[in-house]
Formats: sequence, C-alpha cells, structure tokens
Amino acid sequence: SSFASGGGFAVVKFAGSDGHIIWQKDFMLAGYAAASLASGLITGKPGQTFKAGSLGTYKILPAAGTTGPSVVLGPPTVFNKSNINQFNF
Repeated sequence: SSFASGGGFAVVKFAGSDGHIIWQKDFMLAGYAAASLASGLITGKPGQTFKAGSLGTYKILPAAGTTGPSVVLGPPTVFNKSNINQFNF
C-alpha cells in the first residue's frame, strides 16, 4: 500500500507493516533548491547555502565520484507499527 493513496497509515498501524518511508520532504527540498537556482539566489557552487522554509538551511556539497554537487536532506524516517502513533498526518 502507499501513503500517497491514503492507505499507508492504516496498513502500518493495523496490519503491522515492516515500514514505509515518506519522501515528501525530499520533494520539498528539491523545490526550494530549484527555486533558489532559478531566482539566482544560488548558482549551485559547493559551499553555498539556501533556506528551505520549515526544513531549515542547507549547504550545497561538493561533487562525490560521479555525483555532481548535491544537497542532502538527511536520513529518511521509517514509519512502522511501533512508532506510527508518534506522528500526526
């Protein structure tokens, strides 16, 4: 089941799913990064920072291997039966 379809909460809470990850914050961070680039607030150069609303301030990281400059949100939150009630969806 998927949280996007509205069924994920019930699956995790009542069926004891191993867990789900919600990627909404990744999309939010990508949107803020894109808006900052498009508006000229940043150029994408490593070391620059930008504000991502309620997510906070993020720094552009240097290239690593074949992955060009990037921004890392942090580790995902895994929702499962033991912690689902701690969150307000």
